[in-house]
Amino acid sequence: MNAAGSSEKIFEYLDIKPNLQITRAYEPDKIQGSIEFKNVHFTYPTRPEISVLKGISFSVRPGEVVALVYTYLFE
Repeated sequence: MNAAGSSEKIFEYLDIKPNLQITRAYEPDKIQGSIEFKNVHFTYPTRPEISVLKGISFSVRPGEVVALVYTYLFE
C-alpha cells in the first residue's frame, strides 16, 4: 500500500502544470548535454542511520524524465 500511495503522489507531481507564461522565445531549438550521477549516497538529516541512496549511478539524456522512489520496509 505504501508503494501504491507513493506512486500516486508521483503522478500528481508529474501532472502539475507550471504557473509560468513561457513563450517560444525562451525555448531552445535543441537541447544538448546530459546529467550524470556517479556513486551518489544520501541520507535524510533527521534519519542519518538509514541510507536512502547507496552508491547509485545513472545518466539522464535530454528529454528523459526520471523519478527516484524510496520505500522503507519496516521489519
